[in-house]
Amino acid sequence: MMTERFFVDDGDGATPDEFSGHREVSESPRSPTVPRFYVGADGKYLGSFDGLDEEIPAEMANRIEVSTAPQDGRQIWDGQKWLAAVPTPDMLTEELNRRLSLGFDYDLGDGRGVHHFGTTDVDMKRWMQEVTPLAQAAANMGEPDRQIGIKTDTGPTFVTASEWWLVLDAAADWRQPLYAAYFTLKALPEIPADYATNPAYWP
Repeated sequence: MMTERFFVDDGDGATPDEFSGHREVSESPRSPTVPRFYVGADGKYLGSFDGLDEEIPAEMANRIEVSTAPQDGRQIWDGQKWLAAVPTPDMLTEELNRRLSLGFDYDLGDGRGVHHFGTTDVDMKRWMQEVTPLAQAAANMGEPDRQIGIKTDTGPTFVTASEWWLVLDAAADWRQPLYAAYFTLKALPEIPADYATNPAYWP
């Protein structure tokens, strides 16, 4: 069986067929590597590396590889894309709306159990334009125990007219701290780059 041997050119201008006088090496030349980009657990850019895995610097030991490098080293990786280095008020408003759309859990206090109330724009329209007027009408007619059929993200159920006001009160307790956090961030001289990922900014 033929054994493959490797030579390096020491600079004498020899062609591949003229190995005489060349230095033989024990390993094949290292294949070219593609640069890889890394962030820390906080989404901050650590840098790029184009060596072998076993040569990765210690500071990248807990690295997360991402697809591209940021255009600005201050940018934060949110798990899918690079956020702008200097966020705008519109971006902050978008993050508030995203959080407001996540919904909240509410315990109806009996066999109906805990339900997750959706709060997307479509959900809010139905809650406020359909369920709330029915609850108000029942209250006006002296029927606080009238049942109103609803469908939450958990599934179909019902609430009484008086229970609906408790659900709205719970919604306020969940939504108002989000608005307070939003107002605080918006009032800063510069919105932090990690405004969307740092849990310290949000309830």
